[in-house]
Amino acid sequence: MRATTTHIAELEKYKAILLATIDYEVVRVSSIYKADELVMIQDSFSIMKERIEKHYVTEGLAAIKKALRQFTMLLHLQGDLIYSPYIKATTGYDVDLFANITKKIDQILERNAIKNRQELQDVIAMIALCRQTSAYAYDVAHLKNIMFDYQRLNSKKLLQQEHQILQLAEISSPDFLHYIEVYEANNTDTQIQVTQRFGGKSFGFFSANGINLA
Repeated sequence: MRATTTHIAELEKYKAILLATIDYEVVRVSSIYKADELVMIQDSFSIMKERIEKHYVTEGLAAIKKALRQFTMLLHLQGDLIYSPYIKATTGYDVDLFANITKKIDQILERNAIKNRQELQDVIAMIALCRQTSAYAYDVAHLKNIMFDYQRLNSKKLLQQEHQILQLAEISSPDFLHYIEVYEANNTDTQIQVTQRFGGKSFGFFSANGINLA
């Protein structure tokens, strides 16, 4: 089926936003990683950009949007208020990471419970926003209590059939940038892993077998 003019325009729009988002990520993480680690990340992002430029039409709009969601997931969680102005200035397009978030939070507060992972992410984002700007005036302590209630109710073992791994626990740091993940492999070994997440991906920087580590 021949692509319509509107479809091509949408592809061009989201391709431009995605490429600009990758550039934004490179700048954003430049102060986090050591020089040799940053070079590897920059190389990886360069390859991504080349692939997007080469295959964005054949991969389609859905694939481009999915990649964009993955790259902006952590920015959403962090309540990043710089990203949207950057994209507007760079591409001319409007991107709102927090569209309807107030309505979503109000619904969560009305039932006083989080019902799924997407709502958990919205609560984490709102906590980050409240800490940055008075434009959002929610009770952070109450939001955190609702979040912890959800985490306690959903902290049971999760079997990942693909690798026969049981996730026993996942605990975040206060800024939600680092996570301690505890896994049990094939019911024999328990492993502690500390990860950092950005661009919708997890990067482990510490891993060890056992629990009581000296």
